[in-house]
Amino acid sequence: MNALKCFKGIGFIIILFFIMVLNHSAKSQSLDQKREYQLSSQAKNYIDGFSKKLKGEELNYSCARDDVSEAFLTRATDGKMDVVWETKAIPSNWKGGAVSFIWLSSYNLNAGEMPFDVYIDDVLRFTFSDSKNENWKVTSPDGGELSLITLKHDVHNDAQGYTVLTCPSSWITPGKSLKIRITGRAKSSNAWYMVFKAADVVSYLDEIYQYKGWYNLAFNQTSKNTLKIAVSAPAYLVGSKKDFELDQKKGELIFKENGDESIATVEVSGSFKSKRFTLYSDHQKVFSIDPFNVVFNKSELHEKSMVQVVTSKQGDTFKADVKLSYTPALQSNLLRLSGSDMRKGKILLMNSSHQDIAWMDSPEKCIIERDTMLLAPLFNQAARIPGYRFDIEDVLMVREFIGRHPERKAELSKFLKDGIFSCGSTYQMPYEEMYSGESLLRQFYLGARWLKKEMDGYQAVTYWNVDVPGRTLQMPQIMKKSGTKYLVLSRQEKGIFNWYSPDSSFVTTY
Repeated sequence: MNALKCFKGIGFIIILFFIMVLNHSAKSQSLDQKREYQLSSQAKNYIDGFSKKLKGEELNYSCARDDVSEAFLTRATDGKMDVVWETKAIPSNWKGGAVSFIWLSSYNLNAGEMPFDVYIDDVLRFTFSDSKNENWKVTSPDGGELSLITLKHDVHNDAQGYTVLTCPSSWITPGKSLKIRITGRAKSSNAWYMVFKAADVVSYLDEIYQYKGWYNLAFNQTSKNTLKIAVSAPAYLVGSKKDFELDQKKGELIFKENGDESIATVEVSGSFKSKRFTLYSDHQKVFSIDPFNVVFNKSELHEKSMVQVVTSKQGDTFKADVKLSYTPALQSNLLRLSGSDMRKGKILLMNSSHQDIAWMDSPEKCIIERDTMLLAPLFNQAARIPGYRFDIEDVLMVREFIGRHPERKAELSKFLKDGIFSCGSTYQMPYEEMYSGESLLRQFYLGARWLKKEMDGYQAVTYWNVDVPGRTLQMPQIMKKSGTKYLVLSRQEKGIFNWYSPDSSFVTTY
């Protein structure tokens, strides 16, 4: 692997993984955005419904929020599998009336009617079992409400979004948290309900539409000293106002309905000779187009968001497409990194892809996907982008590709030799604890040895085995004797360390 090959030559390496997901199209307004915006308006007076986990099976899973994945769940198995957690405390100055709590959740929509009981401070308050509707509400006789709000679906079409709990005054005590327990009844079913460990839901919803979304701007010179500005944005901005500056000249944009989008237009004193355009929301800078009337593509790290600005010129029109990604934890971590001594270090982004031999479909279909969706596009990337690097996890992918495209063998061999591609040293990524020593040895025989023979002497020195949880004590010994020095794995504790076999041989592991 390119990153780990640097270990001997570099005293210290910072390896930073971050994924920017800018998933808001500049030409569409999705239903989940509209629902989330409506929810953000309602949630201003809510309390975070998750503060501390007390019980539940933990896992990492996709969520309605891109920056949250840690969760815990209950299933309708034996009636004893439950999730228990605490909410944030009710304000001590609470003066009566109902209180609403909100938390991130996911719900199984494909398992039929399976009841789940909801206890508030050990008192049964609700039972829900509606797995047909992605948005539902259940009530209690004394005024309590529990509702599921779905924003999107996972790959299995299960619901991802939020759960809102409204408690009458008789259920709550000022200054105290609630303990919530949800238990799936004994139905011998894998039907599940999931809670995510996010204690910042209210603040996230409060800020999301200042720091997440998109703007498409067009500037036209209508006269010598007048610019016409047209700004398209998501539909949730209809009725809102944004301030802007063109150099020192200030103005206001008022967004109106425009189909499934919103639009604001204004004329301002200025020209294409201006140096900077800046948009503000509630007196906070959202983004700048700087330099103005110049074609560029750049990203900036702001305190609350990552901003990408791409500009272009079409005839007499200067355009700017702006995308905002709001990931609070990522922003704070990157800002903290930029202010630390580690900012002087070298950051290597490790690029690779993982697909099981047949988990997503039949083996034949997956071979086609690995060819057409991964390896073939890689050749275009490598040829087009200077400095591009990619790690292919195992030799099986290479052998499949060469089998389908023998005419590209020499090209692939050159990419490997030049370090543009690197490849894992095993034939595939085995469940190590399932096989004999002979079988594990043959992984390198059919992997690294085959690469060296068929790819102009290419020496693979890194073994990839992500996703697979099982490890074998003698594996570092087998790797070392096979010429493999490094290992990349997952499902174990994060870090960079040396993994030793009983004979004291070791490999450097990420």
